[in-house]
Amino acid sequence: MTAETTTKSSAPAAPPAPEMVHMTIDGLPVEVEKGTLLIRAAEQVGVRIPRFCDHPLLAPSANCRQCLGGGGHAGRDGVVRPMPQPQPSCAMTAMEGMEISTQATSEVAAKAQAGTMEFLLINHPLDCPVCDKGGECPCRTRPWSSWPPARSRPPASPTSSAPSPCRCA
Repeated sequence: MTAETTTKSSAPAAPPAPEMVHMTIDGLPVEVEKGTLLIRAAEQVGVRIPRFCDHPLLAPSANCRQCLGGGGHAGRDGVVRPMPQPQPSCAMTAMEGMEISTQATSEVAAKAQAGTMEFLLINHPLDCPVCDKGGECPCRTRPWSSWPPARSRPPASPTSSAPSPCRCA
């Protein structure tokens, strides 16, 4: 009688390779892991998308709407269809065949971001009661670094009490 023995390898099986998707951001080809947030995919190719509420360690919330971008994604038939409205890139995940346009290449995205920034600044008090950073607050410098890309309202008259860019945004 012969005894057969089977040997099991003690090494665990390697995890399966992540599924990769191909897309373009501002005309640049990108290959990222399926499910990657668009804002992270843009970072991988050096495209900066403005944001307030996004942080890599937090779940996406898309509250500030500052990262709006345009573009489209491929349907079942492979045809790329545009999205009807700008979408928050901090909450959308990468899919095969997507074509994303950021504020650098899309007038629609730039206008949406400018409108969001205007809304945030128009409702902000002149002297922020929370900020004690003496004008060095990132919430102040971020908006004014790109303001105004386009104005939806005429400039304030010299006699009006318009907010000064030297105050907390």
